Amino acid sequence: MIKSPDPTDEPPKHESAPANDAEGVKPKYAIDSMHEQMQTGESNRAESSAGLGFHLLSEFVSCIVVGAAFGYFIDWLAGTLPFGLVAMTVLGFITGVYTM
Repeated sequence: MIKSPDPTDEPPKHESAPANDAEGVKPKYAIDSMHEQMQTGESNRAESSAGLGFHLLSEFVSCIVVGAAFGYFIDWLAGTLPFGLVAMTVLGFITGVYTM
């Protein structure tokens, strides 16, 4: 029998990364916070190194795919097929590297 969740349980609270570093605080990136949670054991779910790798890989690949799709759409509208696709794929790659 499946136990229904207790309505008095509160969802776990997560720290949010600082919006900017104007106050002299270094912003947290996804890989830094995940690595910190793994080291301190503060993670709410059990994440292995493979899980961290798959998470980062999926973010990286999705940035490239979204950039390529957006570039293809721009080329389809403008009629300049290879240029927007290449430029937005490169921009997606840069964004993927930055999000790590």
